[in-house]
Amino acid sequence: MNRVGITAVLAVVLTATAACAGGGQVADSSGSSGTFTFGVATDPGNLDPQRSEQEANTQVAALAYDTPVILTKDRQVEPGVVTKWQSVDPTTWTLTVRAGVTCSDGTTLDAPTVANNLNYVANAKNASAYANVTVPTGSVATAAGDTVTIKLPAPAPFLIQDLGDLPLVCAKGIADRETLATGSDGSGPYQVTSVVPGNHIEYSLRKGFTPGLAGDTTATAATLPSKIVVKVVSDATTTANLLLGGQLNASIVTGTDQKRLQANGLYTVGLSNLSDQIYFNHSSSRPTADTYVRKALVMAMNMPQVIAADTAGLGAPATGLLGTPKVCSGNTLARNLPAYDANGAQSLLTRTKTGAPLTIVLAYSSDVTTATSAAQVIAAEWRQLGVNVTLVGKPSDQLTSSILGATVSWDAVVFDLGFATPAQMVPFMSGQGAPNGENFSFIDNATYNGLIAKASTLAGTQGCADWNAAESALFQNADVVPTGQTPFAYYGKNATFQVSGYDLILPGTIRAQ
Repeated sequence: MNRVGITAVLAVVLTATAACAGGGQVADSSGSSGTFTFGVATDPGNLDPQRSEQEANTQVAALAYDTPVILTKDRQVEPGVVTKWQSVDPTTWTLTVRAGVTCSDGTTLDAPTVANNLNYVANAKNASAYANVTVPTGSVATAAGDTVTIKLPAPAPFLIQDLGDLPLVCAKGIADRETLATGSDGSGPYQVTSVVPGNHIEYSLRKGFTPGLAGDTTATAATLPSKIVVKVVSDATTTANLLLGGQLNASIVTGTDQKRLQANGLYTVGLSNLSDQIYFNHSSSRPTADTYVRKALVMAMNMPQVIAADTAGLGAPATGLLGTPKVCSGNTLARNLPAYDANGAQSLLTRTKTGAPLTIVLAYSSDVTTATSAAQVIAAEWRQLGVNVTLVGKPSDQLTSSILGATVSWDAVVFDLGFATPAQMVPFMSGQGAPNGENFSFIDNATYNGLIAKASTLAGTQGCADWNAAESALFQNADVVPTGQTPFAYYGKNATFQVSGYDLILPGTIRAQ
């Protein structure tokens, strides 16, 4: 689920057109730049690009699959497979599909195939991780010529930006999705050639890709690596050592190892990301369903210490649930989150229904060193409040699966669910709870629900006042707490590359040195 926040103001343009990036040119696959080795922290497992939004899955999907539009690092929307987009009315959009985009098997990625992708994600029966994040559940797409028409069940103010996050599968893969588990069927510059579970995945440069869709219109076989090896390296210190030694050309590194890499002058690129968030379980059976309990726990946290632990001393306070700058500018966190007050926290706890000693299960991502450190600091502060705290650490992929699947007992969790637009967080902060919905912490904030309903009727940034007020309501009620934000997601050695607005490496920009 590990996604990043917007860092510049975006507006949904009701009618937008742009010149074709790449001019329709294609590249051959002779490849003359060797091998690019890319480290990921967890094994992606099933490689179906629309199955999971966990960090490793989205990172590798970007190598083989293009998106309808491209969200650039400076948060501008540029043409991708879709060259034009227009809002007919608040619940109807038309998309013009670029001619000549080819898939790895030589077939064309045409308008019917784009429509089939949208319908697959929008069908709740398919349980795609991209449902309601990129395409609202219940949407219906139809194709005629080079045009796709999307009918939405309700207005989606940031639909076009959200489509920049959707990897498009070609027709063969849609027809037989089992083949995507260990292979690929996309229009991106690379295709899967071999998989060694738990160890590495190999990708080879392919014929016929459209350079502009991979982030750089000048990309050719002469400039791109002929092979990409994605290696699974779960330990951040090991990853840093491999980067310093040149055995890895790129990887995300978290924690104190960032300082070593910066001191050695490694290449860095990325966005201003939220490091983590603290979610509270609102299920009626959990003590954190009580607003007084949540506020007391928040008031007991010395946030500067939590931020220092969660960002390895490299970060700054968050300004909301998006990285900064963001779609809707402003600080939604300041003056809305209950302030640090240990005595006040103790008083609040005495107002709980039972008055019995409080026992809390705090879960965290054990494979992320900063999340581990933050959880330990938080637990220590809650114990000073007299709370019995049980720490439960799980690797990020297992933690996400267990929480979203409602298969683990927890009261609070430290992990990262980044969002690109305010609308993307809606299914996680409201609506049906896990395992039937994405609202895994069972938040039911009436103020938030009312404000997002109003904001959703307005196009893009026109609804920012309501989006910001809705987010503030989550903090006022201590429903969720963002920790800090840190710069630079990726480090590189003997290579350069750029990232998209979703903090994914754009494969067409990779240059091995």
